Amino acid sequence: MNRRKFLHAAALAASTQAAIPSAQNVSNVQAPVGNPFLTAQRGLFSKTFQHDALTGESAPQVWTQLGEALAARNIAGLEALPIQNEIRLVSPLSGAAFQNWKFAQQVKLPALPPPIESSALAEQALELYWMALLRDEKLWSLERASLAQEAARELANTKTFANITAEKLFRGIASEIPAAQHGYAISMLLWLPIPYGAHQVWQAYKMPFSGQDFLTDWPTWLDIQNGNWPRGILQHDSVLHYLRSGRDLAEYVRWDFSYQAFINAGQILLGDPHLPRKVLHPSNPYKTARTQNGFATLGGAELLALIGRAADMALKAAWHVKWDHSGFLRPEEYGGLIEKDRIPAAQFLKNSAAGKRVKAKFGSYLLPQAYPEGAPAHPAFPSGHAAIAGACATVLKAFVDPDYNFRFPLQPTRDGRDWEQYVGPPTNARTEIDKLAANVAIGRQWAGIHWLSDSIGGLQLGEQVGLAVLAEAKANYAETKAGWFKGFHVFKFDGTQVTI
Repeated sequence: MNRRKFLHAAALAASTQAAIPSAQNVSNVQAPVGNPFLTAQRGLFSKTFQHDALTGESAPQVWTQLGEALAARNIAGLEALPIQNEIRLVSPLSGAAFQNWKFAQQVKLPALPPPIESSALAEQALELYWMALLRDEKLWSLERASLAQEAARELANTKTFANITAEKLFRGIASEIPAAQHGYAISMLLWLPIPYGAHQVWQAYKMPFSGQDFLTDWPTWLDIQNGNWPRGILQHDSVLHYLRSGRDLAEYVRWDFSYQAFINAGQILLGDPHLPRKVLHPSNPYKTARTQNGFATLGGAELLALIGRAADMALKAAWHVKWDHSGFLRPEEYGGLIEKDRIPAAQFLKNSAAGKRVKAKFGSYLLPQAYPEGAPAHPAFPSGHAAIAGACATVLKAFVDPDYNFRFPLQPTRDGRDWEQYVGPPTNARTEIDKLAANVAIGRQWAGIHWLSDSIGGLQLGEQVGLAVLAEAKANYAETKAGWFKGFHVFKFDGTQVTI
C-alpha cells in the first residue's frame, strides 16, 4: 500500500470510533490527504458511471481517473470521464473556491462518516428504511402510529439509536441538536406567513400524493445509477398543503433554492413593524441606541445579505469535502449493494422488521426513494442542504434575540389545508431556528438520499462556516473598531455559547 492509500485508510479507520461525528471529532486539516477516489476502494460515490448489471458496482479504474483529475484540478481529465448518459457530475471543481477564501482556515472540517463495511453505517441504513416506510405519516402525531412504535423498538436496539422513542424518531441525535427534540417536529418558521414587501406569502405548497416511491426494482435502479433520467414523474395534489409529513419535507427540500428556508425565516423574524428592535440580539448596540438604527451593518439589510453569503461559502465548503475528502456513496447505492449481498455487515437488514416490510411491499431490498431521479450526482457526505442550514441558522442566531417570542404563532390545521392558533409547548426564536436547520437537513434523509452522518456533518461544517462569515463581517465594522460592538454571541446547535 502506498503512502497516499495508507493515510486515507487510516482516516477512514479513525472515523469508526463513533457512529455519528461529534463536535469534538473534527480536523483542522484543509488540504486533502490524497483524493479519496484515488484509492479506488468500495464505498465511493459512482452514480453516472456504468455499473455491472449483476453486482451493481462500477469499475474501479473510473474512480482512479476521477481522482487524478480532481487532485490536479484538471478540467480536460474531468471532461474525458466515460459518462455517456444525461446526468452529469455536479460541480466537482467548486471546492477550490472555498480553499482560497481568507477565512477558510477558521473552519473545522467534520470527521468522515462510518466506512461502508461498518455496523454503524448499516444502523443508519436501518433508520432510512424505516423513514421510507413512514414517509406519509403526519409528523405531529407520528408517535401514535403503530408502525412508528415498531420502528422505535427496532432502532432502540442499535448503538446509534440506543433508547430512541417514538416521540423522538427521525429528529437527529439529541446531544447534537437538542432543540430538534422540542415540541412539534416541524419548525414554526416553515408554517408562519412570510412578509415579502407589500405581500404576505402563506407557506402552503403543492405536495405529492402519498404512496409514491421510486427505484425499488433492479432494472430502474440500474438505469438511474448508469446516469439516465427517470422515466416516471411525481404526481402532485392540486390542493395546497402546509408541511405535514416526511414526504412533504422531502418535497420542500427537493425544489428549494439554496437558502430559501432561511431568507424566509429572516423575513419572518424581522417582520414586526410595531417593534422593529425587539427581535435584535441583546449584543447588538443598535437595540438600545438613542439616535441610530442598524441597517447596512448590524441591521436587517445586512442579516439578509449575510444569509446569502453564509449559504454560498457553506456550499463551497461542502463541495470541497465531498469531492476532495469524502467521495462517499449515496444511500441508494448502498441499497443496491444490500440487494446483491455485497456488504456482509448489512446482512442483518434483510432480517430486520424494516427490511422484511420493504421486501414484502416492493419486492426488493432496494431503499425506496422519494424522488424519481433518486440522489443528485455528487457524493453524499456532507449534505449540502445541511451545510447551508448550519451556516444560515448560525448567522440568524447571531442577529436575533434567542428568547424572542413570536407575536402571532400559528400552526396548520390537522388536515394541513389551513392554519390556526399555535397550541404547542412554549417556544422561542433560538429553538425554532435550530429546528428549522434540522428540518432542512433531515428532509433529505426523508427523501432517502442522505445519511444521518451527512446531516450531522453538514450542520457541523455549516456552523463553522457561519461563525467564520460572522468573523469576516465583524472585522470590517466601524462599530467594532470604536469598541461599541463587542462581538456576536451565538448558541451553537449543541447548546454551548461562543463569542465572535
